[in-house]
Amino acid sequence: MKVGIRIPGAGPWAGPEAIAKVSRFAEKIGFDSLWMTDHVALPTRVETPYPYTADGKFLWDPATPYLDCLTSLTWAAAATEQIELGTSCLILPWRPLVQTAKTLVSIDVMSQGRLSVAIGVGWMKEQFELLGAPFKDRGKRTTEMVNAMRHMWQEDEVDFDGDFYQLHDFKMYPKPVRGTIPVWFAGYSTASLRRIAAIGDGWHPFAIGPE
Repeated sequence: MKVGIRIPGAGPWAGPEAIAKVSRFAEKIGFDSLWMTDHVALPTRVETPYPYTADGKFLWDPATPYLDCLTSLTWAAAATEQIELGTSCLILPWRPLVQTAKTLVSIDVMSQGRLSVAIGVGWMKEQFELLGAPFKDRGKRTTEMVNAMRHMWQEDEVDFDGDFYQLHDFKMYPKPVRGTIPVWFAGYSTASLRRIAAIGDGWHPFAIGPE
């Protein structure tokens, strides 16, 4: 069994010193991986039910310090040498496709191939609206975005045609250290489990018991 820990990129201790200290200590005592969650900005009014509490209430106060997921992992990578790094989980469909693919491969290269990406489709409609991203069809777009990123990570000249994205006539270098970046998926719905079976490298469950 491998065991990971979430870095303090959100909450009262969020900051560079805490991330570096926790990351180094986790590596020293034998943890296998470091993980960071993903919220960009927290709306003051959330009517979308939170899927991981019995009453549907979101747990985070909107004023909570919450550092960027990928920037925090970059800082953790710089503070360590061997421990694996991962997103837990990256809400892909509210992010720009090409820029996100580039950022992920950059973290992978700078960490010497230590990055894995757990991806979620997102649940908070208010945050999608805040970021100007469509909430509808986010599951289908997530699947297509992962397929498109793999084209960018593995092909010399990118050639991809999808329902939402068309990518042609450009190259993206450098490539991932291991040839690609492992992609896991979060979620429990039938659509999520089918996505995992079809294109996932693994399942990243959240708030689940050992049984």
